[in-house]
Amino acid sequence: MSKIDCTNEIQFDKVSNEADFNCALANYLKNKLDDNYEITIQKPLYYVQQIKYLKQSDNKKEDYLPEYINDYNSYKIDILIQEKIKSKRIPRVAIELKYNDITTHDLITYSHKLNQHKLLFPYLRYGVIIANKDKLTQKIFKHGKDFDFIFAFSIKEENNKQLPILLSLINDEIKYSEKLEKHLFKRNTNAILFHKQLIITKNKNYKMTWKQ
Repeated sequence: MSKIDCTNEIQFDKVSNEADFNCALANYLKNKLDDNYEITIQKPLYYVQQIKYLKQSDNKKEDYLPEYINDYNSYKIDILIQEKIKSKRIPRVAIELKYNDITTHDLITYSHKLNQHKLLFPYLRYGVIIANKDKLTQKIFKHGKDFDFIFAFSIKEENNKQLPILLSLINDEIKYSEKLEKHLFKRNTNAILFHKQLIITKNKNYKMTWKQ
């Protein structure tokens, strides 16, 4: 996707292409999410840092330590939500956007990006939103199983029905990311179960709820 100009706020009922939807959704999230979250469009996100060689460690607990090349590879994310903690930015939710439909090639490409990004950010939540689409197709279930969420957002529907569901989804994904990060970097936890829930719904009034 080429560079997107979002200087003019576009409303969802005026959306006619992918770039418009990108702007409309980004502006909506900026207005709805807390100020401690940063929403960016087409933001490059690192997915790997190359290792040049291993060098002897001065620490007796480690034999060798990696010497990194100061060159990072990155992929652009359509909409990236990051938590702001002073000068730090913690990637929480990555959203890829499509308009009208999504191809098998798109799903495979996004799945590859997802897995690459999660090598560096294992707590990152990664999803796809397909605008102007009424329902998810069989190929999405076949090739989209790696995603944390896939949402068909029908432009034809009244926005006041779908936007609260979408906002609830994003808020839940942020909380999932925060909780997962907490346990990933904590040596000892009291947790006894790690279970990923599966939700498939036809009810557009469905509201997700976060449980501790």
